[in-house]
Amino acid sequence: MDKVARHANELIGQMDNRTSKLEMVWKQRAGGGRATARRYLDFAVDNHSLFEMISGDLIGRLGWGANENNRESVEVLLLEKPPDLQNGRCLLYVCPECGDIGCGALTVKIEKTREHFVWKEFGYENNYYDRMPLLEEYKHIGPFFFDKDQYFQALSDYLKSVKD
Repeated sequence: MDKVARHANELIGQMDNRTSKLEMVWKQRAGGGRATARRYLDFAVDNHSLFEMISGDLIGRLGWGANENNRESVEVLLLEKPPDLQNGRCLLYVCPECGDIGCGALTVKIEKTREHFVWKEFGYENNYYDRMPLLEEYKHIGPFFFDKDQYFQALSDYLKSVKD
């Protein structure tokens, strides 16, 4: 095997070692004061809550709100629809009151390779501050390489549970 092929195989092996598992876990945001109690789905990566890795009063974009919005959200995460934002980024965690980007959101770049869906470049952004997204604070998160079949299945299983 030549040097280039050997290096390519090593890189593929490294990616396989980094393959993560995506799951969705129900969480509850406590209400009170001006905060609405909200049940939502958290993204768990290798049994670790992604919500617990971020800061702020945000909730996962899935599991609450209109069913049509949940279906569209899954299509965005599967890259079947364009990213939420013009800069190519997708919303993961949103305002628990309205889900609007104007209140701020945790966003990510999602790419699809032959074997993986990749979540990388996590950041915080809104739609009114020009210096977005803010990436530095989240550089310790990811990138995550999800086996494309497992990722698709996890999101498809959730989609089947969304009633019309």
